[in-house]
Amino acid sequence: METLEQRQSTIQNDRSQQRAKISFPEEIIEEILSRLPVKSILRFKSVSKPWRSLISNPSFTKLHSTRAAVNHRTALFISAHDPSTRKRYFLSAAHDGGSLTHLITLHNTPTRCDITESQHLNGKTDICYFFGFDESKNEHKVLNITITTHHVPLVKPVIEIMIFSLSNYSWRKIDVEFPLVVSQFRWCYGLKRSVCVNSVIHLMLVNQKELLAFDLRTEKFSIVKICSDAVPHRIICNRPHLIKVDGLLGVVCHDQMITNNDVYVWILQDYENGVWVRETITFPKSWSVFGCAFPLDSANMEEIIFSLNKESKNVTSVLMYNMKSGCFKSVQLTLDNHPFLCKEHVQFQQIKGYVESMVPL
Repeated sequence: METLEQRQSTIQNDRSQQRAKISFPEEIIEEILSRLPVKSILRFKSVSKPWRSLISNPSFTKLHSTRAAVNHRTALFISAHDPSTRKRYFLSAAHDGGSLTHLITLHNTPTRCDITESQHLNGKTDICYFFGFDESKNEHKVLNITITTHHVPLVKPVIEIMIFSLSNYSWRKIDVEFPLVVSQFRWCYGLKRSVCVNSVIHLMLVNQKELLAFDLRTEKFSIVKICSDAVPHRIICNRPHLIKVDGLLGVVCHDQMITNNDVYVWILQDYENGVWVRETITFPKSWSVFGCAFPLDSANMEEIIFSLNKESKNVTSVLMYNMKSGCFKSVQLTLDNHPFLCKEHVQFQQIKGYVESMVPL
C-alpha cells in the first residue's frame, strides 16, 4: 500500500514532468528578455544553459540596445568639476529629471596630474584620446593619437596611432596612413570635439569644412566633407559642434552674424554619398536668453539635449528639444543629496544621453 509521503512525492514528480514538457520557442524567449532591464537579464543567465547562451550572444546584446533606444530607456550622464579641490564628479539622472545619482569621483592631486601636452627641446607633442564602440566586435575601444611637431623647418611631424581594447585591456600600435598634412594650427582644434557614430570616430578639425574620421572596424582614416552651408560666415567666433542624432552624424552651428532665434542641425543622411539635410531648431525667445545654448547630444531617437543651467544652489536644469513635436522642455535636476555639488564654484561641464547596455566596460 502506498503511504501518504510516497503519494505526495509521486504528485510532485508528475507536476515537475508536466512543467518540463512546457517550453517556449527560443524566438519568444528572446523577444521577452530583450525588453527587460539589464540587471534582470543578467540574473536570468543562471536559469539554464540555453538562456545563458542566448543572453551571451552578441546579436542579443545588439537587439537589446536597439530596443532600449527605441523604447526611450535612456538616462543622462553628467560631469561636474570643482576647481578648488580639483575633483571631477560623474553623475547620472533619469531622463525625466529628479535627484542626481553620484557614480564616481576622480581626484587629481598635484602628484597625479594629467598631462595632454608636453614640450621638448626639438618640438611639441600633442596626445589625445577618443572613445568609441566597435559594433562589429561588440566592444568599446580607445583611440590614441600622438603627434610630435618639430621646430626645424621641413621636418615632418611624427605620428603614432594606438588602439586600446576594453575586451582584453591592452594597447597595440597600428601602422596606418594619416590623411593629413598635419600642423599644429590645423590639428589642435579637433582635440575635444569628437563623436562616434556607427563605429566611426569623427573629429572636428581647424579646417571646419572637413572632419577626420577613424573607422574602428577597418582601423583606417578618411576625410568627411561638411556641407558648405553648415559652416558659419565667421569661423573664429562660430564654432560648429558634432553630435549624434537618431543614430546619424550631425553638425550643429549658429551664425552669430545673423540675428535670429534659429540653430541649425545638419544631419548626414547618406554617409556614402555625402548627403546632408538641414533641421532648424527655433527658440521661442532670443537665443541669447537661453544662454546661447548649443545642442550637446541626443537623449533618445527624437530629443536633443542642450547645455546645463544652474538655476539655484540646489537645482540645475537641462533644456531639451523634441524634433518630432518641435517643442522645448526643461528637465529639473536636484542636488540636495550631494552637498558638494551645491558649492558656487562647481561647474557642470558636460551632459550626455546613454542607453542601458549589456556590453561591459
